[in-house]
Amino acid sequence: MNENGKVLVVDNVISPGNDPGWGKLLDINMLIIGGRERTKNEFAAIFRDAGLKLTRVVPTKCPLSIVEGVRA
Repeated sequence: MNENGKVLVVDNVISPGNDPGWGKLLDINMLIIGGRERTKNEFAAIFRDAGLKLTRVVPTKCPLSIVEGVRA
C-alpha cells in the first residue's frame, strides 16, 4: 500500500451498550459459524495490529458502514 493508500471495510459496526440493533442480531448468528460482528473499538484494534489507524466510520443507508483506515 502506498503512503496515501486507504483500506475500506464494508461491514456492520456494532453500537455500544445494550440497545437492540440489527448488527447485534447478526452477531448472534455469526457465533454459530465461529465469526462475530465488531465494534468501532474492535475495528481500531485490528487496524492497529495491521499497522493502520482507523480514521472514520461512515454510516450508510443500509445496515452496513464503511470503516476507513490509513497507514499509522
